[in-house]
Amino acid sequence: MIVKLISGREGVEVPDSYDYNGPNLPNHQSAYAHTGSPYHQQNSQPPQSDAGSPSSDAVMIKIDVPSPLRDDPQQRYPKEIGKTLLALVFLALNFFLATVSLSLVHDRVPDRDTHGPLPDAFLDRVQPQDWALDVSEILIMVVVNSCVLLITFHKHRFIVMRRVFLLLSVLYLMRSMTMYVTVLPVSSRTYYCSPKSNASSAGVIVKRAFQLISGMGLSINGKQIYCGDYIYSGHTVTLVLGYLVISEYSPKRFWPIHWIYWAISLTGVVMVLVAHGHYTVDVLIAYYATTRLFWTYHTLANNSLLLKQNGNNYIGREWWYFAFRYFERNVRGPIPLQYDCPLSLPSAWAKKSPKLPGLTEQLVRKRSEHNELIIGTLEELSLHQEDIERIEHIGNWCRELKILLLQSNLIPRLENLHRLKKLEYLNVALNNIERIENLEPLESLRKLDLTLNFIGELTGVESLRGNYNLRELFLTGNPCTDYPGYREYVITVLPQLEHLDGKEVTRSERLRAAKDFRLRREKIVQHEAQHKIDRDEQKVRVRHCLEEQEEQREAYADDEEEKRTSEFWQQKSEHCPETRIQMAKYSRRAGKDRPPGLEKPIEKKPRRLFADCGRPYNLNEPRLGFEFRDEPDRYELDLHLYRFLDTSLVEVDAQPNYVRVTIKGKVFQLALREDIRTDSSSCQRSMTTGHMLVVMPKLNPEQIVVPPVVKSKSAGKQPPSEGLRGTVNIRGICEANDLDAIPDLI
Repeated sequence: MIVKLISGREGVEVPDSYDYNGPNLPNHQSAYAHTGSPYHQQNSQPPQSDAGSPSSDAVMIKIDVPSPLRDDPQQRYPKEIGKTLLALVFLALNFFLATVSLSLVHDRVPDRDTHGPLPDAFLDRVQPQDWALDVSEILIMVVVNSCVLLITFHKHRFIVMRRVFLLLSVLYLMRSMTMYVTVLPVSSRTYYCSPKSNASSAGVIVKRAFQLISGMGLSINGKQIYCGDYIYSGHTVTLVLGYLVISEYSPKRFWPIHWIYWAISLTGVVMVLVAHGHYTVDVLIAYYATTRLFWTYHTLANNSLLLKQNGNNYIGREWWYFAFRYFERNVRGPIPLQYDCPLSLPSAWAKKSPKLPGLTEQLVRKRSEHNELIIGTLEELSLHQEDIERIEHIGNWCRELKILLLQSNLIPRLENLHRLKKLEYLNVALNNIERIENLEPLESLRKLDLTLNFIGELTGVESLRGNYNLRELFLTGNPCTDYPGYREYVITVLPQLEHLDGKEVTRSERLRAAKDFRLRREKIVQHEAQHKIDRDEQKVRVRHCLEEQEEQREAYADDEEEKRTSEFWQQKSEHCPETRIQMAKYSRRAGKDRPPGLEKPIEKKPRRLFADCGRPYNLNEPRLGFEFRDEPDRYELDLHLYRFLDTSLVEVDAQPNYVRVTIKGKVFQLALREDIRTDSSSCQRSMTTGHMLVVMPKLNPEQIVVPPVVKSKSAGKQPPSEGLRGTVNIRGICEANDLDAIPDLI
């Protein structure tokens, strides 16, 4: 609802959800702001304009209207089992009060011999049939058991139970009063009534009450032998309320069943009259009281505006309104028609959608190979395209993160990031986020990417005022970017921004955007309210569509999965978070249910460690860094193992012409030019760096003989030296035409 007020020279549109004194005002101080901030004075003095200032001719009023629903189902429809038990206790007390009232009235009923039945338009024309009362009570049991079955399998069963208990409590409380204040003569001349008691003591009254309770107030089991409970009909209350519950909380496409129960309830009411169990006025009053109470209650429950008690809400003057507010204050909106089994079925019985992968420690370690699988000191983490549905555990595992990439997932909400004080870049593009929230603690955040989400609440950017280091913000592809004045509003609210949607924010642009800020904000709030209404309607449409698709899917046989999947992908659907989640589940289900022979598995070439001639290959499967030194008498291999890799996972095998190191099943192998002494080889590992040093003495080490230095007795010229003796001719170690001497590194 938008109110237009014409005053002075122009009209101003005032949104119903705009709070001029609330925390969303432009001059509101953020919880993380402080007076020493370079943006403090700029935020504390918002720009003023003639149209938006209180001193102008525009008249502004405040209308308190609850914002549309945007919570998750667990918050919108809480179980609140304690309240359900309280409602059950309330029902038991009022039912007991009704039985006590009947026990008292029984002794006040006019004598049947002296006072006949009152004149009745229906009873005077129909002869009493005692069997009709039994038929009516059998139909009551059918309707009640059907309601119990429906409520049991309803997804929000505790809310429905609370409502039924409270409605019955109010009806029985009013019935206990009406039957007591006005006692009518017995309407049937054939119905058995127990003899009256001369002195109705408290013990007799309580005994009668418990006898009535043991028979649940029915005559078919012989427990209801007391008369006088006429205004109004309890049979009619039960039948009518049962039909209303079935029609309200069962799918609308089951309209044939609704008509069947309507006919059953009508038949039960008529049978009560045929048996002369009640006067016609009793039935009419019971119908009126039950239907009006049921429809009034559900009108209040389905309209959050009526949850507030004010001078304009006259329904709030009902005497039971305080109980209604207590039981319904946390239930937000109409209850969806969803059903599930209260008990978990064996996996072989239930067709469950595949569970999407969550954010696990194993996944984080898999993505931290660049940091030697250490997540405690991880500074950059990429978790894109993992179908993650919730951000969790990141703040506890990776507090040193500076870059977090979560794009192309199914995340609906920004949460559990408050411990990442060093985070500078957060990318959550292509997710299901609908609101900017919970980012205030990210003190070092410089770049935030929210591209292609479902953000419609543009005023949520005001929560980023405390992120003083924020320089780049991306909102491209969100519904809020279609609002008029979107860019001007954002750069005014966030003066620390340097780039918005990849475009630089200039000083002149910021000065122009500061004009008419309040009026621009009011219009944005109006668009937000309309977007929330459209979004709620979209949720209802998509939910019904998904329910129909699931029912069609269950109608197929197990061997028609390919046909099911094909029909799903051919159907048109709205672009919304619910559809993206359903598409991800179908994609995962299609991958799980694909027959193993449908696609030929890629045959992996067998790993070869040796050539056909027996020469060893050089391999580095674990992709480790290493240093190899060829000394005259030994070979040294310095292998750069991970620092925290358990030594028990490493195997070293030194053979005469090669050395092999196996790390967690991956082979590192190096061919040697000369044979080594395997029995004298050694292996050591550094506790500081984790590197492993393998020393392999050569079988025939090179010997360098240095001739003795002969001291000359005279200072004259010495004869030319004949050269070193016993030296090794290095030209003979590796011949140029010997291509198989050393294999290539692969």
